[in-house]
Amino acid sequence: MWSSSQSATSSITIKDVASGEELFGLGGPVNETAWSLDGGYLATAGAGVVRIYDLAGNAVWTLPEHVAEARLRFGPRGLLATSGRLGSSPEDAIKIWDLRTQALVATIPSPGSAMAFDRSGALLATDGDALEIWDIEQGELVAELPAARADVNDLAFSPDGSRLAVASADGKVRLFDLGSGEEVLVLPVREGICCALAFSPDGSMLATRDSDGTVRVWAMDIDDLLEIARSEVTRSLTDEECRRYLHLARCSTPPP
Repeated sequence: MWSSSQSATSSITIKDVASGEELFGLGGPVNETAWSLDGGYLATAGAGVVRIYDLAGNAVWTLPEHVAEARLRFGPRGLLATSGRLGSSPEDAIKIWDLRTQALVATIPSPGSAMAFDRSGALLATDGDALEIWDIEQGELVAELPAARADVNDLAFSPDGSRLAVASADGKVRLFDLGSGEEVLVLPVREGICCALAFSPDGSMLATRDSDGTVRVWAMDIDDLLEIARSEVTRSLTDEECRRYLHLARCSTPPP
């Protein structure tokens, strides 16, 4: 596993997390970084230039587009999403690139301050005037969810693609059902900023990271929530508490 650290001069250092060994360093400016899902490549953005490096520190590809204030997100199958102002255009847009073929796959007319691929790499979620789900192959908007209540910092699809988690600057994480488009759960992470999200591989847990570096792990499965509630609470939950906190019409009778 690798980590990257950015200094005040915008240089970047790559280290092996297990050993602490410094692998290589890159000069600035570097304003944004992203690791490929297999950990084999590092994308950096700075001064409008997006470059891809291997683990030896070699630049293996420089994107042919100038992207001002670029934001980066890797997806499955070697896909890379870049968001920002392209060339001389005054408008932000998202472009999807294939690292394997070094080809442009799709252009999406959305500002994309936050982006997330689904597990298959077929869909991209982003935030515009609303939360948007795009079909990457067709370049078409396929769904819109209610507008976020605060600036969106991160998005994450559940592994089965049925839900979308949204981390906002108001310190809350909202969970949407993509079948109905409804908001089904709100997690009051903290009074501050929730920066990053990640589902467990089976979708039963959601990890959140705050701006101060605090990581919390939340149970997403109703049975797990009931088990936790029954172990922590010294009385049975009321039906009102079950409706409010567990989104159940009523609680089943706990076992003796």
